[in-house]
Amino acid sequence: MWKKNAGEGYGDLMSEETWTAEELFEGMTLQAGFIAELEKHGLIRAVARDVRGGSLYSAEARDELEKVLGLVELGYKLEDIAAIAKRVGLPAKRSGLFRRLPLRLRVEDLSERTGVPLSRVERWIEVSLLRADLISDRGAGLFGRPALDRVRLLADLEDAGLVEDEIGRVLEALESEADPEPSPETLASSAAFLMEWITELRARREANRRLERSLVAGRKRLIRARRSAAAARRKQERSGGARRGRYDTSGDSE
Repeated sequence: MWKKNAGEGYGDLMSEETWTAEELFEGMTLQAGFIAELEKHGLIRAVARDVRGGSLYSAEARDELEKVLGLVELGYKLEDIAAIAKRVGLPAKRSGLFRRLPLRLRVEDLSERTGVPLSRVERWIEVSLLRADLISDRGAGLFGRPALDRVRLLADLEDAGLVEDEIGRVLEALESEADPEPSPETLASSAAFLMEWITELRARREANRRLERSLVAGRKRLIRARRSAAAARRKQERSGGARRGRYDTSGDSE
């Protein structure tokens, strides 16, 4: 069990993997108020709240729940289990009840895994181009795996020269099919809008290729000119040295 008191909070106990209540109790038939009773007796504790105020539990909570359920099946009451936990701790957990934990990422994790600077990711959050799935008790955003693809897409759009409003419109068009009941007109409009940007990006790409060819050619000319200038300087230095040697009589005997 955790040793934090109520005044300290549990933000530093957060790991990358966390459970919502629905995920934690998936596939179980529990009596109403059972989770509240578990929390009342300190047998399970939330480490964060989601954006709707629901509890979010750490991986440790899953382990503790397995131990508690094992004792419940043996006939123990929750208050008795709480007393046992306080005195001697709970027995080793049983295995095989749960599937793999869902991954939750901090904003720093998004930056590290995508290679996008943290300042850019934080700016996208500030302007609501990127939204957290969950919020910890300390106010830190937590993101699911899809956020990694979102960050990469935002970086690509921004690197392509799109400004904030344009990026927002592109994202809106890309997500229009996710509407539960999308209208054909909306989908057609979104597809047409994206085609406009595809055409624009292709034109920019061709312009960039032309510019690249010009810059490459210019660089080659500069390299050749540098080599010619260096050769001319060496020739001039050799000529100057020969002339000085011809008129230098300091070594002649009197």
